[in-house]
Amino acid sequence: EATALLLVSSALLLESTVLLLESTALLLESTESSSRVYCAATRVYCAVARLVESTAELLLESTALLLESTVLLLESTAPFYSWLTATECSSSMVQLIRES
Repeated sequence: EATALLLVSSALLLESTVLLLESTALLLESTESSSRVYCAATRVYCAVARLVESTAELLLESTALLLESTVLLLESTAPFYSWLTATECSSSMVQLIRES
């Protein structure tokens, strides 16, 4: 009877060991899968970060070009406004002279 109990105990111990090994294998697979997901997420994050960085650089360059264009436009129209202002002043002066 003691031998029978010993055999049953040994069988249960072996079965427990097999279950432990199976659990460990599943845990390793899960860890590997999680690791792959983490690596993929990291690659996506880095790609998005590079995209944001390059978009910001393009935005800064575009803003600089827009400012330069605005300055050139103002510089090119300044003589016209000076002439217009002088003409308006002259017209006003001629009008005042005629009225007096």
